[in-house]
Amino acid sequence: MPHKQLWKVTPDWKGETAYIIAGGPSVLMQNLRVLKGRRVIVINSSYEAYPEADILFFGDKKWLNEHITRDLFRAFKGRHVTINSQEYPDMPMRRLKQVRPAKCGGFSEDRTGVCGLRTNLQGAMNLAAHLGVVRIVLLGADMKRSASGRTHHHRAHPWPNKPGNRTWSIQMRELRLIAPALAARNIEVINTSLDSRIDWWPKMSLTQAILLERRDIVKRNEPVLTRIAPSNMDRDAQALQVIARLQRRGGGRMSTLPHHRRFA
Repeated sequence: MPHKQLWKVTPDWKGETAYIIAGGPSVLMQNLRVLKGRRVIVINSSYEAYPEADILFFGDKKWLNEHITRDLFRAFKGRHVTINSQEYPDMPMRRLKQVRPAKCGGFSEDRTGVCGLRTNLQGAMNLAAHLGVVRIVLLGADMKRSASGRTHHHRAHPWPNKPGNRTWSIQMRELRLIAPALAARNIEVINTSLDSRIDWWPKMSLTQAILLERRDIVKRNEPVLTRIAPSNMDRDAQALQVIARLQRRGGGRMSTLPHHRRFA
């Protein structure tokens, strides 16, 4: 679509789990290979760590100017989704309008926009909600420097961060605003950065979060489970059979929908 035309997000991921990869150093400790076949949104330079993602979400003009000519950015096969108004005729992008937290109260109901200013994580979570997910799993939402002083899991940005953790303290004040809106929509949020400064969402390992998703898939597909597994079969073995069959239906996706839709 023309870059100036706004994208109206439809609930193509209804009932699913979205994994959002932010920039925190803890991503270096995660096994991102387990995300294969799952719904993934990468923020800014996180596409370098997981180029197989469905969506690359970004907004900063100076960041885009740094990456627009990079081969990996241009080779990204998912959707480039931005709140940036710059036009690049040779680079197709989906554009959403940026709604400032002072006007949206932390969450934009408008499906052509997302709420956020200081942190793109807020906008990415708003986008995931528009897509219809029931759970958001955060990776790299550390909101602080690592013990070694590292600021991100990817290469450093050419512009400096504020001293200490001041950059993330500012971001956290705005990110907190989206929590009530997600809770009101029954969207569960899990933070897999176990040492994160965010204290309003529960934390667990990525392995545990994926196990929750698998259990959801089995629960929502009980009729399939009954047909393919004898009653005396071990429950875990039943679950693995269901998941394998659903993956084959969805071309490797962890889909729960009989007619799974990808973006057009």
